[in-house]
Amino acid sequence: MLRRLLFAVLAILMAAPHILRSSEDKSAPAGPSLQLPESLRTFEVTPEIRIFLSEENALFLEVLRQKSDTDEDVARRVLRDPARWETVKAFNPEEPKRPAKRYVVVPYEDLREAYQFLTMARLFPEDRLEGEYWLHPVGRGRIPMAAESLWHLALWFTGEGKNFQAIAEMNGLRDLTPISGRVLRIHRSLLLPIFAQVPPTEAGDLSFGRDEQGEYGAYRLKKGEAIYSSVVVRFTGLLDADEVNQMASLVARRSGIEDVSSLAVGYQVKIPRDSIMPEFLPPGDLRRIEFELSRREVERFKNQAISRDLEGVTVILDSGHGGRDIGASRNGVWESDYVYDVLCRIKARLEKNTAAQVLTTIRDTQYGFRIFETHGIPLNQSESILTTPPLRLASSAPNDVGVNLRWYLSNSYLRSLRRKGVDPDKVVFASLHADSLHPSLRGTMIYVPGEKYRAKTYGFNGATYQARREVREKSHVSFTREQRQKSEGLSREFAAHLLKALKQRGARIHPYQPVRDRIIRRTRPWVPAVLRCNEVSVQILLEVCNINNPADARTLTDPAFRQKIADAFVDALLSYYA
Repeated sequence: MLRRLLFAVLAILMAAPHILRSSEDKSAPAGPSLQLPESLRTFEVTPEIRIFLSEENALFLEVLRQKSDTDEDVARRVLRDPARWETVKAFNPEEPKRPAKRYVVVPYEDLREAYQFLTMARLFPEDRLEGEYWLHPVGRGRIPMAAESLWHLALWFTGEGKNFQAIAEMNGLRDLTPISGRVLRIHRSLLLPIFAQVPPTEAGDLSFGRDEQGEYGAYRLKKGEAIYSSVVVRFTGLLDADEVNQMASLVARRSGIEDVSSLAVGYQVKIPRDSIMPEFLPPGDLRRIEFELSRREVERFKNQAISRDLEGVTVILDSGHGGRDIGASRNGVWESDYVYDVLCRIKARLEKNTAAQVLTTIRDTQYGFRIFETHGIPLNQSESILTTPPLRLASSAPNDVGVNLRWYLSNSYLRSLRRKGVDPDKVVFASLHADSLHPSLRGTMIYVPGEKYRAKTYGFNGATYQARREVREKSHVSFTREQRQKSEGLSREFAAHLLKALKQRGARIHPYQPVRDRIIRRTRPWVPAVLRCNEVSVQILLEVCNINNPADARTLTDPAFRQKIADAFVDALLSYYA
């Protein structure tokens, strides 16, 4: 209780500048009382998040701290400006003994907009954006009517309490106390950005409920659909064969299914809610709100670079694995040499038919950039990463060294191009792979760098790394939030062009979310290292097909298919820069 009283006092002190300013204006409402509150009202949002409202009507968000987190770790995740932690720290005094269950407290005004939206959505579930106005039904929320003063509504929805006057005028109010049952209008021009452009609220194909095992999302099977692809792959994002099978078994048990091969159309299957990707969760769910806000932020960035015939454009090509690491090997096909052949075809087409410059991270020292017009490609382990000095991939160096040297080399290429005056937005990085997924899946997929999965500093200091000039130039990389957003936005735009070009060339496309911003393995989302640490803004990882599917494996051995992928890639570049 003492801790909460401290929060209330601090909230009053933080609000003091607003109160003093408003007292200079006789039309402003009276500031909050300086008396200590007798109670605080608390509202649960999720098992990890609570909202509380003091008697002075100051709003706070309480976020449960996990065992491995510090208060600062939690606060930085929800703060609009992480530099505000020093101020927010006052609401989170240290305790001699770390309690088993501790909430980190952040004032509403300091929250990231996703959490501000979540707070208002929970307190005022009937509020909505309609046309040019935010509509607020007075007295229909979860807080006492007395808390809904024009001053506080203005503060919460517009970021400025002084906007109460404009709200009063647009609603024809003489009395500054809103009347219960009346719908207040707040014009879009006054609103905080999150309320002026609310994320989509489509309910989607899942319904949600709770049973004795916890919360779930329910899906009714349609004709021809199976649990593996139509449910697990589609809604959980899992692709690995073993993980898809494990999740399918879990879903079957949860749904009371004994035989997954004989399910009737319309049968309802239950997916654990925690395993569902955020884009499929119901409107108002925190994870969905964060996802939609992140997507909206990255979509602000659009390609502004134009080039005729790719003049001034540099393409950095990479193909996965090589040397003693042949990558995925299924159905008589191995990944490394077949995707390297696609690289050679893209390189040849670009150099012959466009003005683009082509750089590669990898080279076959036996065959060079030879294109194989045969169904079978000889198994070859002569590839090297083109660092200074090169790394022979047949050497004893761990496979992850070869992976990481690719992004080091790409970053070095970019620095060199910038010194020569090349527009960095005219540099594209592409890494080519062939996936090994659940055998029910077919088609091409594209990965782009999800901004929220690249927030750390990355780099290596071992002897093998330091022997390379490219590592010594810059051993560690990190990215601002805006850089990450721009890279995801531009990469998504290029991926959309590539997806369209692949379809026009007749390539089969992965059926569910063929463009993804993360890989999910063992429930952990992550971005491949060649994208995660890459400083090139426009970058993709292209999975040309799933060789764990026999038909896709046969397709990859066809030189006509490999040329189709190469041609589609060049088509996409031409349209992206048109």
